[in-house]
This record gives sequence, C-alpha cells and structure tokens, in this order.
Amino acid sequence: MNQLWLVNISRIPNNHFINCRKREQNMSSVLWDIAKDCKGRTYWISDECEEQLYCMECNGGMIPVRGNIKQHHFRHRVEGNCSASMESALHWSMKYRIHKAAEMIGKSEVEKGINGFIADVRFEDEWAFEVVVTNPPSDEKMIALKEKLVIFEAEHFDSEWTPRHGVDTLEETVSQISVQIKQRATKGRNFLVCPICRRAQGEQSTFKSEGICMSCDMNRYLEEKRA
Repeated sequence: MNQLWLVNISRIPNNHFINCRKREQNMSSVLWDIAKDCKGRTYWISDECEEQLYCMECNGGMIPVRGNIKQHHFRHRVEGNCSASMESALHWSMKYRIHKAAEMIGKSEVEKGINGFIADVRFEDEWAFEVVVTNPPSDEKMIALKEKLVIFEAEHFDSEWTPRHGVDTLEETVSQISVQIKQRATKGRNFLVCPICRRAQGEQSTFKSEGICMSCDMNRYLEEKRA
C-alpha cells in the first residue's frame, strides 16, 4: 500500500479536490461563525460572550449579528483592510470544528509543526489534519507527512456550513478517525482515509478495490489504460 501511495501521489489532478467558485466580496459580505478574544480563546456565534471579540484573520474588532436574518454571524465593527473571503472564513471554522472534535478523543493543537510543515490541526503530536477549501496541500507536504496526513474537504462536508444529507458530519468523521488513531487501527479498509489522496470521506474513502476511494480508483484505471 505504501508503494501505491508514493507512485500515485504526484499524479493526483487538481480537480480531484474542490474547485470553488471565487467571487468579489467586501468585508460585510463574509459571514464568520467564529471569533476570538484578546487571549486567543475562540467563540462561536452561538456562544454567549460579553468581551470584545476579534477577527481570526486580521484581528479587527467583531460584533455578533443576530435576529431575523438568514444566518447568525460575526461581522467587523468597522470596515478596514481585512482581505478574508468566505473561503477563509470557512477554513477557520472547519479548522476549529476539527480541533474541538479531536480534543474530545486525544491531544489536539491548532497550527502546530510536523516535519517542517504547519498542520491546521496536529493530533497526538504526529498526525496532521488539514482543511481543503480551494487549494490542496502541496506535493512536498503530502510526501513529507505521508501516512500521517488526513485531509478534510469542505465540499464533502459543508455548503456554507450546512451539512450534506446522507453524509456523516465533520465532527462525526473526525471523532471516528481520532478513535482509530488512538487505537492504532490506521491500516486496511477500516481506516476511514484513502491511502492515496489521504481524503477523509467516511466509508467512501476505502470503497473501491485495495481500500481506496472511487476517484483514486478511476485515476488508476485511466493510468493503466494509457500505459
């Protein structure tokens, strides 16, 4: 299985990962569901907090927006130079959702180093949990982290923070994988991560032959036809 992963990893096409539509946005159009206080503690829009909260991206002041609106969210207190997009807000949100779920199972830390790279979430000191909204990890990062990397794709779990019907939630998937890591059950078809692309997609991750995902199985089939 290791040999299969090393042979194919550099040939994963970019469209194997999410290709989000980009659009022009001003600060007030970005819906943040997470913010931090002056000590770096994070708060969700559903939390009660009387302290001043700040943007995860630019550190500008944030205020909660609630009421008869489509979605409760934080927004900047004043317009400024924050360059964050909806993709950035979703990335921050998913990163801390993963962290919160993982720390219920074991040691979880946000933005910590592993093998010379910064993981979105480092689990048990040696596993990298990565969020992909638009851009997949570099080939160098994929190769350096090898079998200690788990990718959580926004497209698979969320659309504007709304879970997809019939798919395990992000928290459920993180919990299942974290338990498997703690139990050292990270080999074979039962580990819910594709050994080639390293994406976590629940049972779809190892659905096809040799315990790989459907996309990687199709890529392998096409490579064999071209050979």
